Amino acid sequence: MSAAFEYTATDGSGKRRRGSVRAADQAGAIRAVRALGLTPVRVGHGRERLVASGARGVSRRDVLQLTHELGTLLDAAVPIGEGLRAIAEQETGRSVRSMVLRIAQRIESGSTVTEALREHERAFGPVYLETIAAAERSGTMRSALGHLAEDLEWQLETGQRIHQSLMYPAAVATALVGGTSFLLAFVAPKFTAMFAERGVELPALTRGLAAAGAPPPAAVVDVIGQIEAENVAAVFGLEVFPSPVLEQIANETGATYVDDLRDDDLPGAPGDADHSWLGLMKFNFVTMTEALGGDASALADFEVRDVVPDNAEYPQ
Repeated sequence: MSAAFEYTATDGSGKRRRGSVRAADQAGAIRAVRALGLTPVRVGHGRERLVASGARGVSRRDVLQLTHELGTLLDAAVPIGEGLRAIAEQETGRSVRSMVLRIAQRIESGSTVTEALREHERAFGPVYLETIAAAERSGTMRSALGHLAEDLEWQLETGQRIHQSLMYPAAVATALVGGTSFLLAFVAPKFTAMFAERGVELPALTRGLAAAGAPPPAAVVDVIGQIEAENVAAVFGLEVFPSPVLEQIANETGATYVDDLRDDDLPGAPGDADHSWLGLMKFNFVTMTEALGGDASALADFEVRDVVPDNAEYPQ
């Protein structure tokens, strides 16, 4: 069953032609384009790429550079095998150097350029190879390389423009996701706690944000199962973020719910030895150790006083 293939090709005068042909597969479509007296540059369903993108370690820009260099070798009448070996010696990429050396070996052993390139079809793609094959048969290799290089440059420039045009939407989307996550993780719980302390009903929007930030039931069930399997003694929360979900998990598992861990509210009063970040960490470690059944006496005796006098005033 035949299908429609779109093509871009060049005629004998070098002008670019576009159209479509029907064929059973891409190879048949390429032959049909050549039968029209044209040299195919791109043949495929829609805008199929001239160069395949699946060759590991060999980029489209590498293929473009090699195409230019092959053209230079032909212009200088340098034997292709010898010239490719010289090119390989200057390559810094291991994959490209290995590919170019292999192509040179094949050509020096009697293979045609097409046969040597076909071994690396994933790097060059079927349209590139068929174009080189037609050029070898017709003796128009130099002009075909020029057309291939021109089309590869167009592909690279188009891809770069698309990438640049997507950067702004991607940045906006990232900022929106980050802002929403911040609201769900930090702002909504704080407002929930503030309104709960005053016995005031939350606005509908805040309730919606809080609900959206709540874990799904399946996740809660998984946590309950893990706590029961590990025989966890305590479940911890923060004093500024009261969590009905954590409290429910503790009730379901029989664990102790400890909700007075601190995240930014320093213990004690300004000037106290424990009124510092170290004091906060000490408080949390002691609280967790004791709730889990451990001995926190050594931690409780740990001295965290400031070695530098702190005369700053901290709003509470």
